[in-house]
Amino acid sequence: MSWESLDWRPVDAETLEGTAALVDLVPIARSAVDEAASALVKQPVTTAGLAAASVTAGDLPAGFVPAASFELLGTPRRGVWVALDPDAGARLGGTEVAVDALAAAIIEAFDAVLVEIVGEGLSAAPAAALELDPAAELVLLRLTLRDPDGAEVAIVAAVEAPVPVELATHVVTLQALGPSPAGARQSAAVAPVAPDGNTADARPSETAVRDSVAPASAPPGAGTRDPGSAPIRPFVLEELPPASVAPVTQNIELLMGVNLQVTVEIGRTRLAIRDVLSLAPGSIVELDKLAGEKVDVLVNGQAIAQGEVVVVDENFGVRITDVVSRQRRVLSADGAA
Repeated sequence: MSWESLDWRPVDAETLEGTAALVDLVPIARSAVDEAASALVKQPVTTAGLAAASVTAGDLPAGFVPAASFELLGTPRRGVWVALDPDAGARLGGTEVAVDALAAAIIEAFDAVLVEIVGEGLSAAPAAALELDPAAELVLLRLTLRDPDGAEVAIVAAVEAPVPVELATHVVTLQALGPSPAGARQSAAVAPVAPDGNTADARPSETAVRDSVAPASAPPGAGTRDPGSAPIRPFVLEELPPASVAPVTQNIELLMGVNLQVTVEIGRTRLAIRDVLSLAPGSIVELDKLAGEKVDVLVNGQAIAQGEVVVVDENFGVRITDVVSRQRRVLSADGAA
């Protein structure tokens, strides 16, 4: 298939069905991408548009190269292939744009956004080892960038069709497992105190505020009040109401069928290469845990619980004894549990 035959459509929550959870990420992601592209070409760059198209891998237009691979919750490692749309330009800010460098900057920026929002990024890695099945259905995402002189570059990313929904699932799941949003927490109202010590409505009237505050440029005596004519009270700002936060629990039911990799870790150790090469049947490797100590239960590499090893119908199992607190179930920005 040629570039000219692609049927581009604007991207929104309805274009890529099932990705409504990503809508809130758009403003911060766009800002991060603009900043990354601007740093790359050393000129101000802004996002001018985002469009999508569908194609099979066998019909992918020429020019695509592997950019990176990534891994989301409960999914196999996916790849991203990128190309510059030849129908747009190839220079931004007077600089020739290299597709691999631009793709790396954009992926890194988006990864940082995910870490900031949900605490876990893409676990990005090279994509050279990944291959596309010619029959695989792909989604093409066309990001147009523009410099102050009006020059445009359109970078196109090709991903497998399930990726947008998998990404939305990744975001919703981590938001549901993570700590409650700050805006959802209830705080006690602070009532202003009147001069007589009562906590009744002590807010000054609009007239009192206007009369008790004089402009900086007013002549002496202007806008002032005789101290004996009325009590002077400091103006108390009302506490802002909590920001409305879209509940994520209403979407969690959609994710109950998502499979996650559960691992039980008995212990760890470090061995020198000479010790690894000397391993043979009968060798004993000493771990960093004491006999009878609890084992760690990990979900997608993140510790969420501890338990005791048991045997159930001749199969090993784990009896959960401790569960990590809700606040620690999402990886922190530096990757620590």
